[in-house]
Amino acid sequence: LYKLTHEGFVFNNFYTALHFTSTSGGECQNLLGLYPKNGNPATLPRTGDLGTNLYFSLAQQLGREGYLVQGYHPNSNMYNREKSHPNLGYDWRQFGMGFDNLELSESGKLLWPQRDKYMIQASIDNYLNSEAPFHVYYLTISGHMPYSNNRVANQYRDLVDPLPYSDTTKNYVATVIEVDRALEYLIQRLEEAGKLDSTLIVAAPDHIPYFDVATLEELAGESFGSSEDLEYLKEGNINFDVYRNSLILWSASMEEPVEVDKVCCQVDILPTVSNLLGLEYDSRMLDGSDILSDNEGLVVFSSKCWRSDRGFYDRYTSTFTPAAGVSMTAEEQEDYVSAMKKLVQYKLDSTA
Repeated sequence: LYKLTHEGFVFNNFYTALHFTSTSGGECQNLLGLYPKNGNPATLPRTGDLGTNLYFSLAQQLGREGYLVQGYHPNSNMYNREKSHPNLGYDWRQFGMGFDNLELSESGKLLWPQRDKYMIQASIDNYLNSEAPFHVYYLTISGHMPYSNNRVANQYRDLVDPLPYSDTTKNYVATVIEVDRALEYLIQRLEEAGKLDSTLIVAAPDHIPYFDVATLEELAGESFGSSEDLEYLKEGNINFDVYRNSLILWSASMEEPVEVDKVCCQVDILPTVSNLLGLEYDSRMLDGSDILSDNEGLVVFSSKCWRSDRGFYDRYTSTFTPAAGVSMTAEEQEDYVSAMKKLVQYKLDSTA
């Protein structure tokens, strides 16, 4: 994880803001380049029910280019993925839907959480030796909350016990070790197959562990607010730095890291990857923009607060704080904030 985060594209101001239905809302941002609707019905599950035309999803774009397109999730059905993810364009496999060689109890029940490395081991031979290029989406699960008495964490207790953290935070770190081992195995198999240099790896969280803000505070050395406020999206009481995160965009063929300071977020992933791969799409249909373009960076929070390259707007206090090095007259600031507030509202309304 450290290697891929620091030796590919390095995004210094990437955010994973919570929106409605944190997990599905995060997937909506990652896969559709859109902010989810703030309320029921949840956006991504609804696309499966309606059969919405998701022409610019990465799965559909690459499928039209002749790629083998597959998706895996080591869990039973949640958030209507049995409909939404085939509709995205994936040959979709989850427990009970073509992906049953997973870790089961003696009674045949799916163990929770599944190990991400096992998920990759159980699926990689389905595509690794394909003559066609492949696009594979893994929806991982090992690092999911809660972290107390976590079966994945338990296997790494000897590695994390010496750390100067609480038991919950040690368990959190232990689950991340599993994700790390899964990526290590994936990279090893790609390299053995002679396909690593021609593979782009993109990895992003769907959301932060908002039930365990104390863990984030312990690791970051900052105060972020309460788990309850984050769970109920009461963003007037939180430090928005809690949403700062890492986006992995890495290829073994890169000769040196590329640092990017632009403010960016999950909705920017789809247009960025589409442009990197030379795919054609209509940018007017997405809330995000190519992070590597000249467009100004922007992240929109559920509360209609927002952060751009030029500063942070707090909807609760109706104040704008310019970013370091940004100078505006009072009139320029008023015009800028007014225009941005309209743009933010348009983006949040795009999936209404």
